[in-house]
Amino acid sequence: MRRSARVLESSDCGIHPGSLWKELDMNRITDAEEVAGHGISVRIDGRNVLIGNEKLMKEKAIFYEPCKSIGTVVYVAGEGKFLGSIVIADTVKDGAKRRSPP
Repeated sequence: MRRSARVLESSDCGIHPGSLWKELDMNRITDAEEVAGHGISVRIDGRNVLIGNEKLMKEKAIFYEPCKSIGTVVYVAGEGKFLGSIVIADTVKDGAKRRSPP
């Protein structure tokens, strides 16, 4: 079975935030490493890519623009340069039933 991941569309400088998602063959990813409590560091097509929180950007000396949006903020850097941020948030839909805690 072919393994793949969903990632941001590649550009000349690595991962390009704001572009459309497309399939990425996992064989293009090497040197994947978890940075505990901070995020991940990988190489995609030989390019260094960092995906994680503010702590990761600071630890790797990436100059980034802090995101003040509500939700989980994930910062993306490629080849030592800040590329953008992704905000993961969810809202309660109108009419959704409230669930009681177990």
